[in-house]
Amino acid sequence: MEEKLDELFHLKERGTTVKTELLAGITTFVTAAYILAVNPGSVEKAGVINP
Repeated sequence: MEEKLDELFHLKERGTTVKTELLAGITTFVTAAYILAVNPGSVEKAGVINP
């Protein structure tokens, strides 16, 4: 499986691994989910959006 992903995305040429890319993807997803959950409350408290 890793070999096919490496062929498709040229991971070794770019100096990365499947594990690194999966961890980066999960980290990005969790960060975006956190921002979407917290940002509206922060913006409202700042007075940018009227309740």
